[in-house]
Amino acid sequence: ISRIVDQANDVARDVIRLERRDRPGANATAEEREGFAIRQADAQTAREYQAYLRNLEASMDNATAADGDRMIQQANQTMGYLRDLLNRSNATLR
Repeated sequence: ISRIVDQANDVARDVIRLERRDRPGANATAEEREGFAIRQADAQTAREYQAYLRNLEASMDNATAADGDRMIQQANQTMGYLRDLLNRSNATLR
C-alpha cells in the first residue's frame, strides 16, 4: 500500500502546485477567475485526500488480509480521484 500511497501523493502534489499557476490579475476574464477557483478547490480536495491516505496507510498495520485488500482498493480508487482532479485542473490552464 505504501507504493500506491506514494504515487497518489505525487499526483496530489501536482494538483496542489497547479493551484499557484496563472493567478488571475485585476483584468482577468471570468473564465480565468473560474479556472483559478477550480484549481483552488481541487488543491484543497487533494490535501484532504492526502490526509485520508495517511490514515489509510496507518490503519494498514493492524489490518487483516481482507481489510488490507479493501484498503488497497480504496487507495487505488483515491488515486483515480486525484488523477481526475489533476486532469480537471490542467484543463483550466488551456
